[in-house]
Amino acid sequence: MGLEVVSEQTINPTATDYTTQLAALRDAGAEAVYAIASGAAVVTAAQGFAALDMPGFLLVQNASAAQIELFGDAAPDVRVPQPKVAVVDQIDPNDPLMPPIQEFITVAQKRDVPIDLFGAGGYSGARIISDTIAEVGADPAAIFEAWNNDFEDDENLAGAIHWTADDHGCCGLNAWVWAVPDPAAGRFTVLRPAETPSPNSTTQAT
Repeated sequence: MGLEVVSEQTINPTATDYTTQLAALRDAGAEAVYAIASGAAVVTAAQGFAALDMPGFLLVQNASAAQIELFGDAAPDVRVPQPKVAVVDQIDPNDPLMPPIQEFITVAQKRDVPIDLFGAGGYSGARIISDTIAEVGADPAAIFEAWNNDFEDDENLAGAIHWTADDHGCCGLNAWVWAVPDPAAGRFTVLRPAETPSPNSTTQAT
């Protein structure tokens, strides 16, 4: 897809400074960085990325609503995939996933569940299990048999899935958008098409 991995660095997820690793990526010619991490580590990576005035952007694997303010001044450098449910006010009201999104939001608000990637992921997992039980019964063997044989769910909040014996992958791209944490607004802001890196970009990444 026109991407070249120019360097890889290992980080300690509990460390509080990744500038050494980020500087090594910069010196290797990286024009963007992918941080395969979650939790506090993604904030640490973003802070180091901004402190070094790195080129391009930092792609983080995930981030929760509770972390938005923690990114601070480093937020504009961050790109993070978010499920549409987490940015519902910025999604087309006619989106095919809007009915299950609204269903989740209604339940989440009643039970004080975060309306973010993690809340939606847990809800989707529970729904897949309960829907499968409703279809094939509660026998574990029957459930796994269903999941291993072209199991499909196009109303999963994490995206349309198609499972086989060899692939229980997550997640369908139809449920995701690229976003930037916006501490001032206290939300994730969806990137507009003009701001989204092209699939044919020759940007070097790691």
